[in-house]
Amino acid sequence: MLSIALLFSSASQAQEKTNLGGYLVPMCVYNGDTIPAFQIPTIHIFKPLKFRNKKEQMEYYKLVRNVKKVYPIAREINQTIIETYEYLQTLPNEKARQRHIKRVEKGLKEQYTPRMKKLSFAQGKLLIKLISSSLFISVPKSFLNPKSV
Repeated sequence: MLSIALLFSSASQAQEKTNLGGYLVPMCVYNGDTIPAFQIPTIHIFKPLKFRNKKEQMEYYKLVRNVKKVYPIAREINQTIIETYEYLQTLPNEKARQRHIKRVEKGLKEQYTPRMKKLSFAQGKLLIKLISSSLFISVPKSFLNPKSV
């Protein structure tokens, strides 16, 4: 009886699945061979940039570094402005709109002042350019200059 119990316990261990660290992927059978089938993402390859001199190359990479630092901030601010514009459309009168704009300005100053102080002058100028260019794309001009409408 003991030998039968040992035989079944060892057999149950052999039935357990072991993880070999692989991946499950779709497959197809081609001429009797099983081949993994999956989509490879498209990769764009650009030719190397050519600069006239070392100074131009340094300016370019400095701009790239600044954009990488400032672009996420510009996207956050742009999203906040769009949300504010949409909320302003629901307010009943001009006085309520002005109060809301003041609250949003105060909140933005509190939220972004520590991050803005860490930016260089060139990064600040770039941030302003990014915000203004994205605003002209996404927000109607009546919000940017309500007195001109």
